[in-house]
This record gives sequence, structure tokens and C-alpha cells, in this order.
Amino acid sequence: MPSVTSVDALSPGLLEELSQILGSRGVSVDQNEIAPHLSDWRSLYHGAAAALIKPDSTAALAQAVKVLAAAGIAMVPQGGRTSMVGGATPDASVNQVVVSMLRLNRIRDIDTLDMSIVAEAGVILKNLQDAAMAAECYFPLSLASEGSATVGGVLSTNAGGNTTVRYGNARELMLGLEVVLPNGEIIHGLRRLRKDNTGYALRHLFVGGEGTLGIITAAALRLFPRGNDECAGAVHGPRRRRCAGAVPALPPAGRDRDPVVRVHVRRSFQLPTFPAAPISAPSSISVNLERPRQ
Repeated sequence: MPSVTSVDALSPGLLEELSQILGSRGVSVDQNEIAPHLSDWRSLYHGAAAALIKPDSTAALAQAVKVLAAAGIAMVPQGGRTSMVGGATPDASVNQVVVSMLRLNRIRDIDTLDMSIVAEAGVILKNLQDAAMAAECYFPLSLASEGSATVGGVLSTNAGGNTTVRYGNARELMLGLEVVLPNGEIIHGLRRLRKDNTGYALRHLFVGGEGTLGIITAAALRLFPRGNDECAGAVHGPRRRRCAGAVPALPPAGRDRDPVVRVHVRRSFQLPTFPAAPISAPSSISVNLERPRQ
């Protein structure tokens, strides 16, 4: 982002211009409101900022970036502020603004035929997962902070999570991006074409870039078919054969009491015996119970 060159850059005139672009809710100089945006999740890094801007559209953000860039003001984009590496924390220089993306929180489109979803950068990851689930689809990126992490944040940090081995990092789930560049220009790259050999894949420069090359405002992401309902458990008994024979007798689950149709015996194992809770089960099996979705 442009370096800071003016000590009085956040003049009343500049703040008024930003307010006209972003609206009265889109600009704040209240230090009480700004304070939560000045440190990271672990409170290891601390900084300062002269203002907080909160755009609610890509066009408004692009105009604000042009104004700030012309004034030589540094910009620090933020999502859900769950990162632990300090990349979204401003430095000690007060002549910079924090750009909160939380008001860009709309899901623009879900295409169940194309298996894709277009979401703005401020959409909470859990809300994206729920929207996909409501459409009988599955968005696999899942992590401990999914209740507060945002789409823009997980892409800017190329987040992994619990399903990385099977589905890949955020980069592998991204089809296209909409990005505001440091000069205020907009890259309209929300194409969802899988077989795309049209030259440079500029979108990949912004994934993992933590906002240094541009601010992600929306993304087209891959969806997957929603799988079967599964549950895992263990059955314990004196013999492995008896354990396996007990599985079909397990009570059915679900509202309609559908029977279990497939039982997967994963492996045999010996349960440890703890002094506080002794278990006398010389043979045990772990099972995976699966029922197809209706």
C-alpha cells in the first residue's frame, strides 16, 4: 500500500470526502470504536490508526482507496481478526486507516448446478457453510475460528483447517476473485470456469497475500455434494465376532427411524484400562454407521 507522506493527511476535508463516499456509518474516528481493531487476537501486536472505514460495497471501497492513495495514507484491511500472525494489525504510525470488511457480508449467488458460490469478503465462514448446507451442498473449509473468520480473511491468509488433506487450503477452493487494487482500480475476476487457460492467473497472487497487493472484496468458491449422514462409535465385548454381531441391533437414529443400511467395521483395537474406570472388554471394534440422505 502507499507509504505515509503527510502528517495532516486526515484533515476534516478528507474525512468529509470519505463520509460522502462511505456514508455516515462507514467512517469512524472514535478511538473507542477503533481500539478493538488495533491489536491481534492474542494481544501480542499493537498499533494505532487515525480512522476506521467500513465500506458496504466494492464500488464504495474503490472510491475510498483512490482518495486515500492520493493523500498518501496507508491502509490496513481486516476481516474477522482471528489471525495469530499480526498481519492485520496496524503499526505504530497513526497516519493510517483500518479497513474493516465486515459490512461486505452478502452471499451474491449459489449455483447448485455449477457447484459454486459467490460471497463477499465479510461473510462469516460459518454463515457460508450454512448457506451451502441449506442448498444441499457442502463447503469444506472448516477451522476453529469459523464463527468469526471471514471469507476475505481465510483467502488472504490461504487458511487450511480440518479438511485440508482431502480438500486443500483456501486456494484450492477458490475459483475467482474480485479485488480492489492499491490505486482504486477493480479486478472483476469472479469467473467460475474450471478449465481456464486464458493467460496469467492473477487471482492466485492475492490468496495468501494478506492484503499487500490488493483488498479482496468477493470470491467465487467451489462447492461439493453434501454427503451421507455418518456417526462413529465403538462396540465392546468379550469377542470380536460378538461385537460385530451386536452392531445391527443398535437402535435406529433420525426423525423417521430409518434403519442403518451400511456398517463399516474400521479396525480391531484393545481398550486401555484406567484405574479410575476399569473396563473388562478384551475385544472391541470401531464402527462407522452411515445412512444415505433422503
